[in-house]
Parts: sequence; C-alpha cells; structure tokens
Amino acid sequence: MIEHLESRIAPAFTGAVVGTETTLTWELEPMKVGGEASPLSLRDVIERHGGEIWYQREKAAHRSYFRLLVPAATPQQDVASAAFLRGDSRIGLLTNRDEIILSPGELAWLEDVFGPRAILFDEGGHCGNYLRTDVVAAIDAFFGGRR
Repeated sequence: MIEHLESRIAPAFTGAVVGTETTLTWELEPMKVGGEASPLSLRDVIERHGGEIWYQREKAAHRSYFRLLVPAATPQQDVASAAFLRGDSRIGLLTNRDEIILSPGELAWLEDVFGPRAILFDEGGHCGNYLRTDVVAAIDAFFGGRR
C-alpha cells in the first residue's frame, strides 16, 4: 500500500495566452458538471481541502498553466478513501500508464481500488490524449448510463 496520495494537476495551454479574466472565471464561478450545477466554485473546493490554486505564464514559451495542488492524504485517509471508492460504482478512473504525476506504486493501488472501473491507456502522459477518439469513447461509455 502506498504511504500517501497527492494530486498535482497542471493543465498547460500553448499558443494564445489565457487571460486573467478567464482564469478568474474558472476559479470563482459555480461549477457545472454533466449539466448539473454546484453552488461551489473551484476555489471553494480547493480551500475546503486545504489546497492551493494559481495561474502561471511562461511568456518565452507561450505557455500558460492553471495549477492545482491538493495536500497529501494520511495513511488513515487512504484506507477510508479506498473503501469509499471501491463501494461507489458512480466513480471511475481514466488515466494513462505513463502518467507523470503518479508516484511508484500508485497505479497498482488505483487499479486495485477501482478494479473494472479503471480505464488505463498505455500512453498519453498527463492529459495528452483526451482528444483521441478511443479516449473520448471510453469517457462517453462510462458516463453514458449516468445522465
């Protein structure tokens, strides 16, 4: 079993710089997922879990980052999290075997916890294959019966 689980998410945007107004909108407006609205904003959720969120630009590389950091869970939280995740069929996992933010052992833990609800692609790195038709089809298949 792994010692802790930490999420570091940093979607990168290349090309046109994402404006400050856009990033503030993403951070402060109530979230909508699959047609369902939440009264919570991304900032509300991040603060509730003691995390951090920030926007960063690399002007020379014409790249923008919207970074999220959620603190590591303690081993006791991992046990409770694993039991919850195993028991809730509404939650699935879609990731890549070459995902750079997974520490050694985490992929095996995730496969064990999610079982048949784990959809794993051999390659794609971190968010590098979400526009591939097979990935879109897998996402659609998972959520197809949950609308």
